[in-house]
Amino acid sequence: MEKVIDIILSLFLFGIFIVIAVSFSIADTSGQAARRYKEDVISEIENSNFSDEVISTCINQAADNGYSMNVNKIIINSQTNEQIAEVALTYAYDIPILNVHEEKVVKGVAR
Repeated sequence: MEKVIDIILSLFLFGIFIVIAVSFSIADTSGQAARRYKEDVISEIENSNFSDEVISTCINQAADNGYSMNVNKIIINSQTNEQIAEVALTYAYDIPILNVHEEKVVKGVAR
């Protein structure tokens, strides 16, 4: 009888461990998706030569995908029109089983 209780307790703890591990995996997947999206946005901005229309379209698409994005264009040399754009993408990092709800930011620079 004592072994049956130990086995049931072990299975219960193993089940809790699996649920927590899956929750962490899902949260990490959302972070990876946000980083990939930020890299795609940086690539689009660079390929458009820092077009304001493309930047505003990317910001709107980010909002449609559940992200919040800020793009800050900086002109380095006005004579050669050399510029960079700082991209900051905010996404939700949630682990519901542990009641973790955070906003995380990934940043990048388009050159």
